[in-house]
Amino acid sequence: MKKFILKYKYYLLIGLFILIFLVVVGIIAKDMFFSNGGDVYGNRLDGIENYKVSDEIKTKVIEELEKNEKVNTASIRIQGKIIYVNIDYTKEVSLDNAKEIATKSLQNFTDDIKKFYDIQYLLTQKEDEESEVFPTMGSKNVTATTIVWINS
Repeated sequence: MKKFILKYKYYLLIGLFILIFLVVVGIIAKDMFFSNGGDVYGNRLDGIENYKVSDEIKTKVIEELEKNEKVNTASIRIQGKIIYVNIDYTKEVSLDNAKEIATKSLQNFTDDIKKFYDIQYLLTQKEDEESEVFPTMGSKNVTATTIVWINS
């Protein structure tokens, strides 16, 4: 055995080095690529319990939107720190009017909610399948005061 070790000592050292390298790479890859069973959002939702969007606020926003005769339906969905507001308009509404109605709905959210949640708008017009301006999306980031609109 001693003879074998002396004869192949360089190959054994290289093999040992490769083995240690593979173990270290395996540990690093496990930490980087495989979940440890924690929260899907990591720590991004810390403090969300202090900024709950109550059903009362959701109902108020939806009712205010649906009061307008140019709005067919409205809905709100919250996922993580994003509030999704979907508004379906009647055939007669223009894109500028639709954006104005959506922007007014921001008034129904409290300042705390607007500073904690991003708000995403999806404006649709289901009655007019061939519309060139609908659907339109808008986004208000927590640091912004206005909605940024894009056509999709």
